Amino acid sequence: MILAAIVIARNPSRHGFEFETEEPTPCDEIMLVRPVDLRRVAEWAETTIDVIQSLNPELRRWTTPIRDEEYEVKVPAGTRRSGQGAAAGSAACGPRLAEVSTS
Repeated sequence: MILAAIVIARNPSRHGFEFETEEPTPCDEIMLVRPVDLRRVAEWAETTIDVIQSLNPELRRWTTPIRDEEYEVKVPAGTRRSGQGAAAGSAACGPRLAEVSTS
């Protein structure tokens, strides 16, 4: 079965599989310098936790990685300024927050 999967993966259209690529969701990125609860990020970006989790599928828990000193979290397009300002003023995030360009 593994060999069949490899053969199909090499030429999916020949075996009846058609894929449509999706445009990436427009988003902004905020650099966090400490682990932060995603509910707080959603609050800063004035959105829901579900939106934050859909933009950051690599985050399987409700927080940014605990062992990373810095983490770039994606937020909906146009919400970076409000999220950045709230994060910079938050004691849970620390005093410094890097400016990051939009995607």
